[in-house]
Amino acid sequence: MSGSTFNYSGTTAGFFVSTTGFYDISAYAGMGGVARGAGAGEGYGGIGSGHAAAGGYAGGGQYPGPAAEAGDKAGAGEVPNVYEGAVCYLRGTRILTPTGTVRVEDLHQGDLVLTRFNDMQPVRWIGRQSFHSCFVITDRSLIPVRIHAGALGADLPARDLYVSPGHAVLIKNTLVLAASLVNGLTITQDWVPEVVEYFQIDLGMHDCVIAEGAWCETFADGPGQREMFQNHAEFAALYPHHRSPAAVTLCAPRPLHGEKLAAAVAPVAARAASRVTPGRLRGACERVETDWRLTGWAQDETYPDLPVLLEVLAEDQVIGTVLACEFREDLRAAGLAEGRCAFTFNAAERLRPEQIASLRIRRAADGAELWMMESGAHAPVSAAGLQLAA
Repeated sequence: MSGSTFNYSGTTAGFFVSTTGFYDISAYAGMGGVARGAGAGEGYGGIGSGHAAAGGYAGGGQYPGPAAEAGDKAGAGEVPNVYEGAVCYLRGTRILTPTGTVRVEDLHQGDLVLTRFNDMQPVRWIGRQSFHSCFVITDRSLIPVRIHAGALGADLPARDLYVSPGHAVLIKNTLVLAASLVNGLTITQDWVPEVVEYFQIDLGMHDCVIAEGAWCETFADGPGQREMFQNHAEFAALYPHHRSPAAVTLCAPRPLHGEKLAAAVAPVAARAASRVTPGRLRGACERVETDWRLTGWAQDETYPDLPVLLEVLAEDQVIGTVLACEFREDLRAAGLAEGRCAFTFNAAERLRPEQIASLRIRRAADGAELWMMESGAHAPVSAAGLQLAA
């Protein structure tokens, strides 16, 4: 993590809703105080330091898709369709409007909603998708993610929030896919209703609205994006002259992997981890590359979906921390946390030979040590999830 240190413990005050001080919805007549959060100046210790800064992009304005920067984001000006199945809110999700909360399925063209970057905006269209559970149960890209009340901070969300895995939540000016937040404790993906009905809000621009008290994204237009909705012909009839932009434009950066993703996920994982006692640690540091980069994987056997915060030591001194939350296909195939338990640690400077010889990695919570492989090659991972020697 470029030598940066995550503070995995302590308060999560300042997570959001606001990035400019306390955000009190009661300032809007008739709304009530349903979404409040401490703002700037109450972040998380080490998070935001070095290259692992969360929300390193200024709020407001349009972010033209993830640019290629240090492997954190893909394709300048283009946003890959990570989840092509659904990018929506589950039926029943309450969205904040000037007159109070309205269930997403009850919103109509012209209704006003409060947005993060553009004040009040009218709904242009509501996209819909519906799937029977027998189809959804075998496709994790369609199974709803449940963000439990308080999972993101005090009263954030205010009530359980259900979104599709490919739907993004705004975390300190960083959009994070719900699938990347699953930890098995406070954010889960283990329930499927008989009929899964998803709804998405089209405002004519990408922004965020308050859903169950938390900022969550709206529809982002781009090539083929609208065709995922089963009622896309309805939009074509309403707006026959509409042409989708050549590339998706987002209201904030949306890292799919790398340091910025880990920085955004870390306080959420810390909040969940504070509720449990760590289980047995398994995994390995598999490779030391070019004297400064370490790669491997780590998993808590008792809480397999909970990202593990690791400390990296050289000559018995902590030189940084890294969160094991990266996706790797071989780990997914082995049944390990849907593949999201890998890590890459980048030291702040090239390590000396004596430092490399003394490298150790341990879990920050209890000091449990991770296995350090002697070989420079990745060892295979068994289907049972155990590291095997080459």
